[in-house]
Amino acid sequence: MCINNTQAKKRKIVKNLINIPVKTGQNKNKGMVVLEPVFLKNVVLYLDTLNDVYYFMFINKSCLSVVQTMYINTYNASLNSYVDTILKIFPNLQTLYFSAVTRLIQKSSGSIPLIEVNPKNTNFFLERTLKTKWFPSKVRKLKINSKEIEVLEKNIDKFEQLQFLKIGYSLQKSEIKSILNIIGKSTLKKVYITTDVVSFKNFKNFDFEKHEFTTYVFVITYSPYLSEIPDYDILRHLPQNVHIFVNFISKETESLPYITQEYMNYSFGDNVSSEFVYVLSDFGGGANELENIMSKCLQTKLEISNPWIQEYGFMVKQTIEVPDICFDLSNSELIQEITLKNVNAKHVVLPIRVKKIAIENVEGEIVMEKCTPHAIRVCGYTGKQLVLNDEKLSVVEYRDVLNGVNFIHNNTLYSGKYIIDLDKIKSIDIDRLPTVKCVVFIKNNKTLFEGNLSAVHFREDSLSIENLANDIDITEFGVNSFSVFKTSNTPNMVLGNVCFLNIMKGEFNSIYIGDCQTITLRQTNIKKLDINVCNTFTYKSSKITTVKGKKIESINGTKKAIKNWEIENSSGINNLKEVNN
Repeated sequence: MCINNTQAKKRKIVKNLINIPVKTGQNKNKGMVVLEPVFLKNVVLYLDTLNDVYYFMFINKSCLSVVQTMYINTYNASLNSYVDTILKIFPNLQTLYFSAVTRLIQKSSGSIPLIEVNPKNTNFFLERTLKTKWFPSKVRKLKINSKEIEVLEKNIDKFEQLQFLKIGYSLQKSEIKSILNIIGKSTLKKVYITTDVVSFKNFKNFDFEKHEFTTYVFVITYSPYLSEIPDYDILRHLPQNVHIFVNFISKETESLPYITQEYMNYSFGDNVSSEFVYVLSDFGGGANELENIMSKCLQTKLEISNPWIQEYGFMVKQTIEVPDICFDLSNSELIQEITLKNVNAKHVVLPIRVKKIAIENVEGEIVMEKCTPHAIRVCGYTGKQLVLNDEKLSVVEYRDVLNGVNFIHNNTLYSGKYIIDLDKIKSIDIDRLPTVKCVVFIKNNKTLFEGNLSAVHFREDSLSIENLANDIDITEFGVNSFSVFKTSNTPNMVLGNVCFLNIMKGEFNSIYIGDCQTITLRQTNIKKLDINVCNTFTYKSSKITTVKGKKIESINGTKKAIKNWEIENSSGINNLKEVNN
């Protein structure tokens, strides 16, 4: 067997693990202390992959024997390993634990140990496996998602040893009847279900007391969208065998135990990458209490929000009064990311150390001029004008910001101007502004150009602008792709070399372009278009008084749309391809 350097290192690490000094079991030859088999098995359980287990087996005969006599396989290795592979390496398992499901060769039920299944994602093969003859009778612990619910219900009588069941988050009413039939199975000792407060009411008629030997654990998760106004009273006065946990903080749930998403991932086998602490706006505590909660949860991300009420696919305004929020979080040492969503901010001061800010459907007053975030997203803000320091800013998104944003750039406040420092900014999305705003592009402390615009989109070397209302010269901007959608006041525009130029619904007095690979005009009128060199020039539903330039290789359009051609190399004109408008 050929072993590369990486494999050799792994073998060395594993060998070091098993040669740990203890008080008994001296090695007669080298005086080295050797671990007993029970300790070696613990080492195996902590190996990350089946490859690591494989290398472990070939260290010596003792290691091989340890693996082949283990009664349960390693947890970490099961996350990405298929069942048939696990069974080959661990031939004497009494309990088979796995998360990845694949096709299995046909086996008799006697050759399969007890099974614990905790898939991290919905898997087509798990759904098929639930229908087999050999699999159900051996399952002791099972986690399913919505896709497998119907299949499990149809085969529930075959799961003779099923004791622990986890049901993933689901909102489908069509699944409730099946779930109710499943969780009443007499062999069950413990059932875990994650759901939201509105969906929980589907369980209110289930006779929990009839199944007194089964413990039911419900985790009520935060959902940004609910189908109706929640009734939190249904979470109270439940039978003793029903336990409720919540993963959000609210005045309505303050008497219920709180559980973080990280703990849910660990304890309930969830696989949700969320590190937010969710706080509803009715939370009655202050900034210090929020900081204490963040500290206890070991989290750095906070969301203060209220769920949308979504009826028949349409989001509607809250029909209940949403409490105003008032926090001064400026001195927080923990919060690195904060989201305010669907709230009335009477007066909220954001943490000075915050790195990422998200504001969505918010009104009121948000104070953040002392913050230096790396990224900011504001969508649907109707409150007092925001003041933003761009010292560390790299990602910007503004949509539907009623009163605009004032920028602090190099310790100078710019009122009524959007400052885009290209030495720092990597991504820009400014859209749906109520009026045209002045957007200033800066690089190396030099203004490249100022544009009166209603929208700007910039990413890497692509720039798109909307509703241009003034003359601009972007010769020094240096973009690969440039797009203009709508103009006013028939401006003049000067471009340098650009690969792709797209203009739609524009009215220009003049446009000057250097070398360009492709120019596309749609519903655009230009008095004078001056092009140095262009490979492909296409225009539809457009009119141009004069086109001037050195060379245009390919032209697609209608001759009558252009009055005057002043092209030094006229081959493109002679080969013009007529295109219907």
